[in-house]
Amino acid sequence: MVKTDEYEPIDAEKLYHLDAFVTLCRENNAKVLLVEMPTMSSWNYERHNAVEQYARANGIAFLDMNLLYEQAGISMTNCFRDEGHHLNYYSASAVTKYIGNYISQNYEIKSAVSDETAEKWNDNYQKFLKQAKAEKGFEKV
Repeated sequence: MVKTDEYEPIDAEKLYHLDAFVTLCRENNAKVLLVEMPTMSSWNYERHNAVEQYARANGIAFLDMNLLYEQAGISMTNCFRDEGHHLNYYSASAVTKYIGNYISQNYEIKSAVSDETAEKWNDNYQKFLKQAKAEKGFEKV
């Protein structure tokens, strides 16, 4: 990410769908948060500038995690599990935590911890873990 004032226009078809998505969210009183995940291969400052311009023009928050490595607690030198396409487990966890904290500080989202759906999800998750261990030969179901 080499800082520049240039921008790469958002493709017309993608812009059409983005506008439709934003409109749908607003019609349903849902706030929009645009997030770009860290990558070394498919993102650049020109694209950042275009999305930032769109976000400002539409009153939408935008987190470009490519500019927030330090704040998220990751290092560009060792955060990818491949050639800059995908974060490794540690870095993905750190970025997820950063975004979660941002959301909890900037959006009013009701906790579903005591919700019946959350309980079912947790039960299914435990079943998944048990099955995953069984398939790896660590324990029998």
